[in-house]
Amino acid sequence: MIEQMNHLESRAVVPFDMTFDFDRMKQLIQIGMKNHDATTAIYIHRILQDLDVEYNHYEQSKYGFSNYDKGGANQQTVDQYIEGHKEFLNQ
Repeated sequence: MIEQMNHLESRAVVPFDMTFDFDRMKQLIQIGMKNHDATTAIYIHRILQDLDVEYNHYEQSKYGFSNYDKGGANQQTVDQYIEGHKEFLNQ
């Protein structure tokens, strides 16, 4: 999955201001793969859902987990989770 995300970013398919969210999702993937924690899948889903709603201007409510378009109220939840699991990054 990380390879697919890198491919999208390298082809300029992803708007530049979404790259922060893509970087956080890649970190969550690494943590989830090494820690076998389903929480990462939930957070990735919520970030993707927020990006979809924001980018496509849907009227749906958001989880508030993405940084794109001025960010969401629950970004700190993801940041704190990543900070608390840094030992699983780049092992």
